[in-house]
Amino acid sequence: MTIALEPDSEKREIKIPVPLQKALGTRLSQKLNGLSFTHKKEFIVWYSEAKKDDTRVRRVQKMKQMLATGKVIS
Repeated sequence: MTIALEPDSEKREIKIPVPLQKALGTRLSQKLNGLSFTHKKEFIVWYSEAKKDDTRVRRVQKMKQMLATGKVIS
């Protein structure tokens, strides 16, 4: 069996939804944007999967705390 590894040079991008950008504000949106693709994706998916508005609001509040203190979803 032969295994060949190839570099993955494809650029990965995920956009922050506009309502999330507005809720986080400029500073925290920039912090979120500065995270690695995987960490950024985890935050955005976590926010986007909320079905109810009150759930989104709670998640934004938690996200603000996490981003302000440098924590990520693991």
